[in-house]
Amino acid sequence: MRSLLEDLRYAVRLLFRQPGFTLAAVLLLALGIGVNSAIFSIVDSVLLHPLSYKEPERLYVIWTKNQLRNKLQGAFAAPEFQEYAERQKSFSQFAAYMIYPATLTGRGEPARVTATLVSAGYLEMLGISPVLGRGFAAEEYQIGRNQVALLTEEFWKERFGGDPGIVGKVVRLENELHVVAGILPHIKGEDRKVDMYLPLALTPESAASWDSRFLFVTGRLNDGVSGEQASAELKSIGAAIASEHPESNIGTEPYLVQAEREAQGDARQPLLVLSAAVGLVLLVTCSNVANLLLVRAAARHKEIAIRSAMGASQWRVFRQMITESLTLAWMGGIVGLFIAWWGVRIIGKWGSATMPKLAQSQVDWLVVGYTFLVSAAAGILFGAIPAWQVLRLNLADTLRDESRGSSGGTRKGLTRSLLVVSEVALSVILLVGAGLLLRTFIELNRLDLGFKPDRVLTLRTTLAESAYGTDAAKAGYVRRIIDRLERVPGVISAGVSTALPMMQVNWLTDFTVDGRPAQSGQKESATYAAVTPRYLETIGARLAGGRMLSESDNETAPPVVMISEALGKRVFPGENAVGRFINMRVGRFKTHAQIVGIVHDMAYAKPDEKPRPVVYQPHAQRAWPFLAFAIRTSAEPMSLEGAVRRAFFEVDSELPVERVQPMGALMDKVLAQQRLALVLLIVFAGLAVVLAAVGLFGVLAVAVAQRSREMGIRMALGASGRDILRLVLTQGMGLTLAGILAGLLAAPLASQVMRQMLYGVQPLDPITFAAVALLVLAASFAACVLPAWRASKVDPGLALRGE
Repeated sequence: MRSLLEDLRYAVRLLFRQPGFTLAAVLLLALGIGVNSAIFSIVDSVLLHPLSYKEPERLYVIWTKNQLRNKLQGAFAAPEFQEYAERQKSFSQFAAYMIYPATLTGRGEPARVTATLVSAGYLEMLGISPVLGRGFAAEEYQIGRNQVALLTEEFWKERFGGDPGIVGKVVRLENELHVVAGILPHIKGEDRKVDMYLPLALTPESAASWDSRFLFVTGRLNDGVSGEQASAELKSIGAAIASEHPESNIGTEPYLVQAEREAQGDARQPLLVLSAAVGLVLLVTCSNVANLLLVRAAARHKEIAIRSAMGASQWRVFRQMITESLTLAWMGGIVGLFIAWWGVRIIGKWGSATMPKLAQSQVDWLVVGYTFLVSAAAGILFGAIPAWQVLRLNLADTLRDESRGSSGGTRKGLTRSLLVVSEVALSVILLVGAGLLLRTFIELNRLDLGFKPDRVLTLRTTLAESAYGTDAAKAGYVRRIIDRLERVPGVISAGVSTALPMMQVNWLTDFTVDGRPAQSGQKESATYAAVTPRYLETIGARLAGGRMLSESDNETAPPVVMISEALGKRVFPGENAVGRFINMRVGRFKTHAQIVGIVHDMAYAKPDEKPRPVVYQPHAQRAWPFLAFAIRTSAEPMSLEGAVRRAFFEVDSELPVERVQPMGALMDKVLAQQRLALVLLIVFAGLAVVLAAVGLFGVLAVAVAQRSREMGIRMALGASGRDILRLVLTQGMGLTLAGILAGLLAAPLASQVMRQMLYGVQPLDPITFAAVALLVLAASFAACVLPAWRASKVDPGLALRGE
């Protein structure tokens, strides 16, 4: 231990005697280690620990799918959930919830809140108990006794200023009074924004309806039960239910997803790609620092040889050099923690809209420990090469070389050259990944979305059943508000739909075609939207056949629908769908309607998705309370926000509007994860290229200094400055070409991993590979010019006298 402390003290003294070298190495390491720690913090928050519930690894989300009806992910009907809950034995707790957007009134301005209705045992299953007040009593899950609410801590502080006196007081939701029973604690990393929880108490009609699927189900596995066993049991129960209720459940099958995997969502692959990218950046950094240490070690060979001659063992010298590199690495790690803290704040603030857990990322003790380990690994990695060369020193040769003033041999130069080749290769791999993502975004921007999001303002609201309880009342409100909006200066047209493109809401309808008797369960399924007459024109949709919906398609007119091209091609191949009749069902509502028009396909959930079948029904003929507005403007959309809000207030001052944003923002949110990965990958690739160029510059500068005598002799024998310039450039560009070749050979393996993130471009895209090669060649040439120019200006006389 004493000798280790002596090595450490000596290493610190030596590093502080060479402040220029130490500062350069620490800054390089801080960059490499800092970006690794920042990405690890995000990976830990989003992928490794996405849920903060009790024993999250035993929590599973249960979905249903029905291949016959083309429903790949669905919720449960109330009686269906009850059947599973009573029959299953694999879960210790089995509970359901539903989302309930509601309007809070009576305390300040009306506000739209997100309530979650939960069945008995749901909060207990997650391990959540109130920090103030009490939870739900068993009898409060019954109709008539369910007028209680639990507020989340965030909403309590935001809306009520954290006043503990709110417990026991009454709040008004949709004109119904609810007593605040308690306050639930903040849950770190919670994805869903929940303002309050209410007990799920179903009406007899809802509890008996097999057609309305609105319950999301979660379960906690019993001890000793695996996910595979639980899945097999639920599938067996599902088959039995399907045979007992063929009309609603034929072809329906449950499947399980681990809750942590569900919470990760689409963030998994982008973050894994970024983790690999920062790992490559760290390797480039280590190669650069190893090169610095090799140059430094070459200058210390005489010192090391003298120490060995005086009795120091090779192991002691090797340990001393590793101690120095570890000290250097930990110094870089300490600075890297500040870079990580800064990076996490920037990434979290920028990307939290698409990945809410990013805002929860922080440099905690786990990240500090990770940084310590990465620093140690990096220190050993970049310190091992020069330290290993020390073990191979020939004492007599070293002393003779030093007496002649040599600063290194061919073997050392070869090692430094190989490190530069590896840096260039790693940079190429990173640039190929960034280039493929960039090409993907270019291709996505060229796509025909089927609508025109430019200069379209969107917002949402929901009509309260207490104020708009009938279809006529809902339809009347929609007519009044659209008429008022179209009188706002700058508004060209306005329309309403139950869901906008890219809104990530997907209503479904089952239907059969008149004249085509369907077997049991063999119904078609399509995305559903109820729209007002001018909605499709407002968003820029195009008519492919038939006619658009009109004001005459109201509640007194015969039921009609429009369909998308994809539905027409799938259901009516080679036929004219206009004029045909379908029998459709949305929830518990059934309609027999005629197809009057066909709309060009639109991107509905993602810009690059396969065209989906869609049915558009006039809102007046099925007036839903969930309203998404599209407002085409003649000016920048957000400039009309104030006037639009005033229009809503004039029509109904008690009805709040939410999520006022340009339509393009919906698409931006869909692509936000890919955009985040693209920007960070470009930053990391750019950093790697700069580091590789610096490494190449350093190798050539050292080579020129070591070969100054040779250069002097060449020039004395008649070589021109241009010949020397060409010689050095050839050496530098030769290393670059070797690195580019190695990188291009390895890049396809890395690009295959990104296949799912790409669109319109292949992992082996020749344009991307060629562009990367040219970019690296240009950067490397710039790094070679200065050392080559200096070499060409060597004075032969001075060089020979110096030697």
